[in-house]
Amino acid sequence: MPQRAENDLIGRKGGARDDRRTPASSGRLIVFVIVATLISHRFWALQGAERRTQTVQFAKNVAIIAGFLFAFVTGGGP
Repeated sequence: MPQRAENDLIGRKGGARDDRRTPASSGRLIVFVIVATLISHRFWALQGAERRTQTVQFAKNVAIIAGFLFAFVTGGGP
């Protein structure tokens, strides 16, 4: 196997395993999901079944934010 392909395969040089980009990317995604959630899932302004549906979607997005926050704190890599 050529050296470059072997290094990419195990994640030593270049490729998608650049640890420095993970915190910046996940930070941007956190901001995006917060803004999108506050705009799209305004459950506090609704009543009945629609409120319940939007509350579930809001909670789902909070869980997504938690995942991005984990990636932000721990960084990238194996």
